[in-house]
Amino acid sequence: MKKIVICLFAIPLTWACEKEKVNNTDSLNISGIKTGNKTEIVHVKLKSGDIESSEIDCYVFGSTLFDPGTSGFGYVDCNSNFKLVNPQTGELITDFSLPGLLSQTVIDPVENVLIGQYFENNSNFVVKLDLTNGEIKAKNSVDLGEGILACTYFYKNDEKEYVLLTADSTLKFINVNNGSISKSIKVESIINNAIFDKTDSQLIGFTYSAETDKNYIEIIDIETGALTSKVEIKERNDYYGCVSGFDKETNCYILVNSQNKILFIDIESGKTKDSYTLDFEIKEFKFWRSI
Repeated sequence: MKKIVICLFAIPLTWACEKEKVNNTDSLNISGIKTGNKTEIVHVKLKSGDIESSEIDCYVFGSTLFDPGTSGFGYVDCNSNFKLVNPQTGELITDFSLPGLLSQTVIDPVENVLIGQYFENNSNFVVKLDLTNGEIKAKNSVDLGEGILACTYFYKNDEKEYVLLTADSTLKFINVNNGSISKSIKVESIINNAIFDKTDSQLIGFTYSAETDKNYIEIIDIETGALTSKVEIKERNDYYGCVSGFDKETNCYILVNSQNKILFIDIESGKTKDSYTLDFEIKEFKFWRSI
């Protein structure tokens, strides 16, 4: 049976490359978290296999992000501090205290603010903070019903909407400035490891069917909640939960299987275009292309 494997532990790192490589692989980067005897931010250049790592104390699950403005990897530590780090050098870019243990964090690069949610006094709060000094710009309570799914969240920068997926399969579009929910969209399929493709206003993720014993890449229209595409993933694998990405340039959805292979899977054919093998479990990675 296929299943989602949640990452818990890490082991030492080696490197190998497989399959025909996609174009411009010299620009492909993965930054994420590696745990074990110590917790580290790990940066991997996928073509060369060059690896840099820097030790951190601990981090809050669901709090990691990539800042395109600084090429920084951000996270919330266990003392309610936000830290933005250069993943290639370990240099601290910014560091400030938070009102709580924020998770589902995103960045608005235009306003240069950090946005996230946290639980306090039996209520969920959505907060917006200045990314340079941590000044709170907005803090509002939000009714999220029975809770949210930890790995599906995104930000619509043009509309200034912070979007969370609640336990009842509903996308909640939240105005961070006042906490109001502008709309609620019921989704047709609950997809795992969902990634927001802002160009086509869609969510890309995967599912497992016990009936067919197969995995599928599924795409959801975020404006209607409709399932617009379902393609079988040709390579049979188990995949780590909350570990995924999307490369618009190659139209590939990125997953990590239980053998620690980073797979670039074409969302139209379900075929693996490219893969890279690590021998450690990378958590909450962020995929990005350097210029």
